Amino acid sequence: MTIKEPLRTIGKGWYWDEFSVGDTFRTVGKTLTDADIMNFVNATTLHEVLFTNKVYVEEASLLKGRFAPGPLIYLMSETLILPSIQETALAFLNLELTGKQPLYVGDTFHVAVEVTSTRETKAGDRGVVETLNHVINQNDEVVQIYKPTRLIKGRNFKG
Repeated sequence: MTIKEPLRTIGKGWYWDEFSVGDTFRTVGKTLTDADIMNFVNATTLHEVLFTNKVYVEEASLLKGRFAPGPLIYLMSETLILPSIQETALAFLNLELTGKQPLYVGDTFHVAVEVTSTRETKAGDRGVVETLNHVINQNDEVVQIYKPTRLIKGRNFKG
């Protein structure tokens, strides 16, 4: 095997000017586990009875069964998007988030991403990228929609 330099790095994100309005991509999927929920609840001390009390959920909750807190869905979705911005993202600037329906233990989800805006900053070596992200379960139902705005390096980033 002959190695041709420079090698492209798998998992390294795109520069802001490699995103174009209208671009779409889809992440790989992930199945929600009970351990995901419990690790999140314990790490954040989100000891809400909806996530810690099975009897309460069965007897008093509108939703039955084991489902994820909304912030966990968002955070797990971000980990699926990470390869597209790894080493190039500089700052998280804004977020709009809407929950549509629960994500239950055993559900598998992915994120469908559409680039909605890109613009160069005054610094000239970075840009702002906005996307519209749909978290979609295995039944093609939208679970959550969120719109992040990120500051991302350009190829000529000086730091």
